[in-house]
Amino acid sequence: MATVESEAFRQLIEASDVANRQFNALPSDFEDTNPDDYEVEERRMIAACHNADRAYPTNWAEFLRLFDHMSYNGGASVDEDNARRLIEHGRRLLAAHQSEGA
Repeated sequence: MATVESEAFRQLIEASDVANRQFNALPSDFEDTNPDDYEVEERRMIAACHNADRAYPTNWAEFLRLFDHMSYNGGASVDEDNARRLIEHGRRLLAAHQSEGA
């Protein structure tokens, strides 16, 4: 069964990915040479990540993508707020799956 990703979910996760790539592409001395611009870029990246943390997965593929986002591709632990959200999403998706009779 093919899984279709919801547009709203995709946009939030992709916006975070783009913001992270842009921030990580800044010159290594950018914080020292352009502190005001650095702060703007850092806030933009943090806001995009924060928004993606609140993406609403509509299927298990999205749930796994959200988990991957929250754990920085498995490179970090998930904070308590995100862990709580993941558990709530998992329970909701499981209940929906069980109500479908699958």
